Amino acid sequence: MGLAATIADSLLAVAFPRECRCCGNQVERKADGVACEACWSGYRFFTGRETACAKCGLFLGESESMFETFCRKCDDHAYGIARSAGPYRGPAAAEVISLKTNPFLSSRMQDAARVAFSDSFRDGADLLVPVPLSRKRFVERGYNQAALIAEFLGRSSGVAVDEASLQRVVDTPHHRAGMDRKARDLSVRNAFKVVRPKLIAGKSIILIDDVLTSGSTASYCAKALKKSGAARVDVFTLARAA
Repeated sequence: MGLAATIADSLLAVAFPRECRCCGNQVERKADGVACEACWSGYRFFTGRETACAKCGLFLGESESMFETFCRKCDDHAYGIARSAGPYRGPAAAEVISLKTNPFLSSRMQDAARVAFSDSFRDGADLLVPVPLSRKRFVERGYNQAALIAEFLGRSSGVAVDEASLQRVVDTPHHRAGMDRKARDLSVRNAFKVVRPKLIAGKSIILIDDVLTSGSTASYCAKALKKSGAARVDVFTLARAA
């Protein structure tokens, strides 16, 4: 970190002290976002050396498996593979929650997401498509957090971003932590539609969102895209819920 950044962080800590969303201690660096350095130090991004479902990326164990492993809960999902930067807990969860009300993603999370994205999709893609918000939700929030993630990944990877072709035509309820798989599935069924199918047909697409939980939203988005002729649809999120 350069001298200018060190001075800026010191001034921010004094003038605008921020409380860590995880432990309550002070956040001393802007690069750490809403969590302190100590909490980030205790958090482990995915490295590819853990055991995870080969399709949906669900974490299954700390040690690396010699064979492809599947959770079997995602067998009927319409996307190809889903990958994430890290597990949905601690500072990563705090970042995702904060992103829904504040359009800022820390450089620490951006760096980790950029590396994970590059490692997961070495063959690239034709388009990055963010999971859309309903018109009502977009007006309430003022932005789509998935689109913000797609934009910075697009800049770093050189892959074009299409925010307009996939639309959410049903204002689905907020997904709550206590919702089971069936409730999540029913809430997003028939919620998505492709309005520019000619721009989707034949394309290899990576769907972008903040967090993958049951995978229902991603699967129904993938179904809509593939119905319009997408050659392949994969998924990338900042975090993967257990």
